[in-house]
Parts: sequence; structure tokens; C-alpha cells
Amino acid sequence: MTINRGGKKAPRGWKINDKAKHTVVIYKNKTVVKTFGLNKIDKKTVAEVTAAAAKVLGS
Repeated sequence: MTINRGGKKAPRGWKINDKAKHTVVIYKNKTVVKTFGLNKIDKKTVAEVTAAAAKVLGS
């Protein structure tokens, strides 16, 4: 999992939402499996990101 701070200058294939303030990218074996374009970070979004990361990790 990583958080892009480069705006539109993200690596190719990351599918960055340029209208989002924060983008969280979850990948496995160098392949993006889920992205989250977020304008705010709250308990709900943290839970969604955590669940997606756990799924990729097989937890």
C-alpha cells in the first residue's frame, strides 16, 4: 500500500483521481488492485482501506 503525493505525476497504471486530495493505492505483485480517491480521511475510509489491504494480504 502506498499514498501518492505526486498528484497527476503518479506512476503509469495507478489510475489517480486528480480531483481527490489523497489517493491510496493497494497493489500486489507490482499490479494495482484497488485505489481510493479521498478528500477526507475518517473512520469509515480508514476501515475501507484497511479491509481492502487485509483482503490482498489474505487476512
